[in-house]
Order: sequence, then C-alpha cells, then structure tokens
Amino acid sequence: MAQDYHEILKQLDLDIRNARIVHAAKEVIRLRKRYQIPRRFAAQLGEIAIRCGQPKHALLELHPYVRPEEGTVIEANTSEKMIYAYALIKVGANRDATKLLEEVDVVKNPKAYFYLGISHLPEWNHAKAVECFQAFLKSNKGSEYENIVTKANLVESQIFLGDYINAHEILDELRDYAALHGLELLRAHCFELSVQVAIGMENWNEAQSFLAKNQEGHSKFDQLILKKWKIVIDHNIYGHKPSHVSQLKQLAKKSISLGYFEHARSCYFYLALYSKKTRQQQLTNFLYHGTSSEFFREKLKQEGLPIDQVPSEYIWTGDPFSKAKDYFDIVTARGTDGSTLKKGQKVHRLLLAHTKDFFRPFSTIAIYQQLFPDHYYNPKTSPLQVADAKFRLKKWVTQSKLPLELANINDLSYLSIRSQDYGIKLKLGESFDNAKDARFLLLKDMWSDIRFSSKQVANLLKVSPRTANVLLKTLESEEKIKKYGQGRSTSYMIT
Repeated sequence: MAQDYHEILKQLDLDIRNARIVHAAKEVIRLRKRYQIPRRFAAQLGEIAIRCGQPKHALLELHPYVRPEEGTVIEANTSEKMIYAYALIKVGANRDATKLLEEVDVVKNPKAYFYLGISHLPEWNHAKAVECFQAFLKSNKGSEYENIVTKANLVESQIFLGDYINAHEILDELRDYAALHGLELLRAHCFELSVQVAIGMENWNEAQSFLAKNQEGHSKFDQLILKKWKIVIDHNIYGHKPSHVSQLKQLAKKSISLGYFEHARSCYFYLALYSKKTRQQQLTNFLYHGTSSEFFREKLKQEGLPIDQVPSEYIWTGDPFSKAKDYFDIVTARGTDGSTLKKGQKVHRLLLAHTKDFFRPFSTIAIYQQLFPDHYYNPKTSPLQVADAKFRLKKWVTQSKLPLELANINDLSYLSIRSQDYGIKLKLGESFDNAKDARFLLLKDMWSDIRFSSKQVANLLKVSPRTANVLLKTLESEEKIKKYGQGRSTSYMIT
C-alpha cells in the first residue's frame, strides 16, 4: 500500500498543477475519510491538501504529531512542523505558525524561508516576504517547481512594492515555463500578474495585450479580476469617466455578494483613487479603518490618498457612503440604543475580532486565537469553544434586536450589518488582542483613579483569586499598575 500512496500523491500533485483543483480536493477528503494514512506520507498529504484549498484537513492530519495529547511521546519532524505551520498561515493563525517556524533551523531546512515569506503576505509586509523568498531561492535547495511557485509569490510582493522591472523579468521566465509544461493555472496567473506589471509601468498597450490573452477566466473570480483591470486600463488610456466609478462600485458589491472580499477591497482602493475630494475621503476612511495592517495603510499614503485626514473614530456601516443613526461602540461595549456587553469578556472579544478587518472573513482557528491567546488550537475540541462563543453572540444580537448578523461562507465567518442606518463605532489604537489586554481595559474603566484590591478584581472579572493575582503581577511588571502595601492591606492603582 505504501507504493499506492506514493502514486496517489504524485497524481494529486499533477492534478493541482493542471488546475484540477476541485478533483484534488475531493480526493484528499476521500483519502482521509477512508484510510489511516501512514505517518511517513502525512506531511506530503498535508501540503497537497493546502495547495487544493483544504488546509483544515492538513491540520487534522498533522495535529496528532505536531500537538500530541498530553502524556503521548511523539516528536514532530521538521517537515511536519513546516507543513502544519503552512496550514496555520492559510487559515489566518500566523501567531502559532511563526512560533513553529522559529523552531526550524533555516540553514538546514531553507524551505522554512518560503513559509515565513507566505506568513508575511496576509499583513502586506511584502518587504519581509521578498527577503524570505529570495533567501529560499538563493539556497538552491528547492525543486524546479518549488522555485517556480516561490518566484510567482515573489512577483506579487514586488508588484505591491512597485518593483516592476524585476517583476517583469521574472514573469517572462514564468510564462515560458507554464507554456512549456502545460500548466494552465500558472499560465493564467502569470498573465494576470503581467497585466498588473504593465499597468505599474504605464505600458498600456502591453497591459491590453496581456488582458486579451487572459479573457477566458476559469471562474467567476477570474472574470471579476479581468473586469477590474479593464476599467483601470481604460481609465488611464481614455481619462476619467463617471462610468468607471459606477462600474468599480458595482464590482465591489458583486465581489462581496460572492464572498470575494479581498477583491472588493481592491475595487474600493481604485474607486478611492478615481473619486473626487469628499467621496475620496469617505473611501479612504473606509479602507484605513478596514484593516489593522500598518503596511496597507502606508500603501494608501504612498498612492496619495488623504490618510492624514482620517478620523480616529469611525462608524462602520458596511458601506463607505452611509451614515448611521444608531451604533454600538466597540470600545465602551455600549450601544446608543441601550444594548450592552460585558467589556473584555468572550462575546465582546468575539464581536471585536470581527471588526479588525472589513474585507477578511475569519476562520475558526483565527477566532480561537483572538478568544484564547494563551492556548494552542486543537482541531477536535477548539471548534466547540468557538461555536459556543458564536452561539452566545448570536443570542445577544437577537435579544438586543440589532441589525447584525454573524454570517458564514466556506467555513469562514464575517460580520454583516443589515441596515445602513446602523453601525459599529471603532477607535484607532483602542482595540486589544488578548484576554489580558481586555481585562486591563476593564480595570481601567472601573478604577481609573482609585485603588482596588485583588479580591475586587476577582469579583469583577469572575475569575479565581489565583488568576486575579497572576494578572495583577503581570500588569505590575508591565508598569500598567502600581502596588501599594503588603499582605491583606495590598492595593493597586492604574498608573
């Protein structure tokens, strides 16, 4: 049977290279459901699962080896760690992924550079991604196909950074390779990247040529991308037309309706560039508050959008041009309609997590990291904890009669605001990323200028005295609070 697995995985690799993604995904699911895959094939199967859009199955396959149950003597090998980290990155769990990759000796295992490069992409840290991709290529340890995939990712980062000359040179090589080996998926992707490079270099004839060569998209998503680039090219060739703005707006809305949120962000970005002052500022505010990435915000600045006029407070309605009559303040955990949440507790943190990015649905594991930052994700038990938090949030929304919905698409969840008269009030620099920060904000709100005891903290947070003392000790070491007295007379104060 070992030889059978080898041949099956080899065939799945070919299927993915030749754009038979759906077939490969179904086969991966079938294999895992029907057979107990020998461990020596687990990492390879995990990588194939990721490549065909099934990172969840990669996590399930490798979790027993990378995160074994307590008392089990199992040590993950380097390949298992790297592929598990790769799967974590694909589901938005960069924190845990980075920790795993830091355990890998990149000199002995330079492919870790590739995975580290991929980990920088969700945050638009393309400068670091370029460093990692180039380090992997310079190692000369990758296979021919691995180098091709790395170069494709390198080009995307170079385009973001405006390094069009180097991107253009690499794309010439990639297009030739795709044509020679009949790799249709890579070929189509290279033509789309070539359109972007030509636009960046303001070579409009070349941009039109590459666009024409790639008119037969493989999906609705491909067609939406091509329509967007046609609008951008036409705008630069023929000048500003009201139809360009209306078409981009329609594309953005259609992308959201189909679940292509990141493409919607791109449409709004170009819409901002092509809009006049008032509308441009509204769209800039929307894009700036719609991400927590400083790298993307810097990109907005580099493109000349007025980020210096972005207000620190913003009411998100789901539409950049709507004004809300009522809203829920995510910082104070109170709504203008009287709705309230217990600030810093699980349901509030879940709602907050869904406001961190307007254009990125969140996986179960990404949500788990927000709710339980001090714990590792367990594919078997952690989803139940997230499901419980979601149930509580939905129950609160229903009881409070709020026009909010925690919607789902492809196992990802996102917050949908169902009325343009309602919104979520956000404030720059006031969000928190873990339970400790949430609890500190709660203490700060309760006792901003008076002393308090560890017993009061335990009662307020509904935690054990030991947990309260650990929290207070940590906050004291971070100089966020100051300790007074000793023994039973000990008290604390916010600094």
